Amino acid sequence: MRHTQPKASPGFSLFEVILAISVAGLILTAAMSLLVAMTTNWVLRDDRSFFEAHVGGVTLFLTKTMATGGLSTQAATENQQNGGNQQNPGNRGPGADAANTLAGAPSWTNLPGDSSFDDPLIGFTLASKPALLVTELPADQQIEAYLEFSEETGLSLLWTSALRSDPVERKDDLIRAILSPYVRRVQYIHFDPDLRNWETLDEAPTGDDGQPILPRFLKLTFEKDDVVLERFVPIPTPSTELPLF
Repeated sequence: MRHTQPKASPGFSLFEVILAISVAGLILTAAMSLLVAMTTNWVLRDDRSFFEAHVGGVTLFLTKTMATGGLSTQAATENQQNGGNQQNPGNRGPGADAANTLAGAPSWTNLPGDSSFDDPLIGFTLASKPALLVTELPADQQIEAYLEFSEETGLSLLWTSALRSDPVERKDDLIRAILSPYVRRVQYIHFDPDLRNWETLDEAPTGDDGQPILPRFLKLTFEKDDVVLERFVPIPTPSTELPLF
């Protein structure tokens, strides 16, 4: 009987094995590069979304706070009859409207302990404390606030309350709430009635008597990494006259 041996099946050569491994390595490298790129784009998108949400929140807070700045007529009258709030000895500027000052509406104000009016801040009074301002007191009321910009700390709100037992005699006695460390520039949008046009100023606008006057808008420039956003905060200018219907 005749036996035949099966023929050996041809295998892969060394060159073919090396070629297959190289192609697989290229595919894995491309897949990893795509995964890293997708992850980086997701992180950057999420970080930008956070930054935009932060900018929107700060702008909305300032807009609402400015709009609600000022005490009611009854509270302001009682405050004047009591000799003013001695816990908040900040002085309103000579360029501020008298009725606005009485009601605690936004106006140029010097900080407590500063008798000069060389570097005023926009100050206003709130009837109650916003949730953003953290304090140990259970229920703060009649908040005296000052808006301050610094290149080191950004945009901050310096404030104190009528419920504080210790007197406020200087800037360090105020409580600092940092609104945004990303504010890089604060400008003032002012309407010039003589020229009848809008001006964007780096310093506070002044009237004919040289005293600072309130701008119509604050222009805030936020910057984080390579993202720059600009927002506008309206400053209300309440009238002393009754509305006409």
